Amino acid sequence: MRIRRMTPGDFSFAVSLTDSEDWAYVENDFARLLGYEPEGCFIAEVEKRPVGLTTATSYGPVAWIGNVIVAEGSRGTGIGTQLVSTAVDYLGSVGVKTVHLASYVNTIRFYERLGFRQEFPVSTMSIDTTGFGSSDVDVAKETDLEQIAALDAAYFGGNRSRIIQRMWRDFPQLLLKTDVPAGYVIATCTEKSCEIGPLIAESGSPDAAELLLRGILGNVLADRARIFVPHANPRAAELAKSLGFEEDFRTMRMLNGEVNEAERTDGIYALGALEKG
Repeated sequence: MRIRRMTPGDFSFAVSLTDSEDWAYVENDFARLLGYEPEGCFIAEVEKRPVGLTTATSYGPVAWIGNVIVAEGSRGTGIGTQLVSTAVDYLGSVGVKTVHLASYVNTIRFYERLGFRQEFPVSTMSIDTTGFGSSDVDVAKETDLEQIAALDAAYFGGNRSRIIQRMWRDFPQLLLKTDVPAGYVIATCTEKSCEIGPLIAESGSPDAAELLLRGILGNVLADRARIFVPHANPRAAELAKSLGFEEDFRTMRMLNGEVNEAERTDGIYALGALEKG
């Protein structure tokens, strides 16, 4: 078995593997992940045949590991351990101090054996969007991106500016912002899924968060959308439930390394995605 870096030629395999878990990825999702972190996306091979993958995305001192998956016939052979260890080692080599990931309940022990610690649950929630009208919230312009990235960094505790810029280029009508109090939300929609997040509202303002969430639900074209709600901000779940979101399942956010003291969860109403925070 060997671990190598992912290339665009692996996207078809990656989608077929994630399809086996109903993760609703398309090839462009992996193209974005590889674009964010060209050296941090990995494929596991056995006898030159791909059997597993993982992706890592770094934001200065903070990073996320996602998409840890091994083909069913190759599980239980240590491949998952090697993938995660390779990603952690890579992130350490580029100066990351805090590594997060989202674990399903049945894999928490696996990650704990690799040195990860439990932080807080995250609820994946979904909603029928057809009852929401068109948005009266401002669609962000390119000139707004620097300010949005600064707001994001103040709460997230890392630099996601390149992610925000790429998402704006790919989904320009799905990046909304408010000014007083400041806040923003992004949605990512493909033919398979529609995901809302990040959603950040300055000073933990639930009114701004609700305005943004209602706005994005009115802008998306999909009939259903989902959101990843951190339990570290109790008002986030309250808001989602008040609008009609229902919980589908929970994951556990986990940590390897130092606590990200710069993160302010009181203003985080939705994570970006389970695989990249």
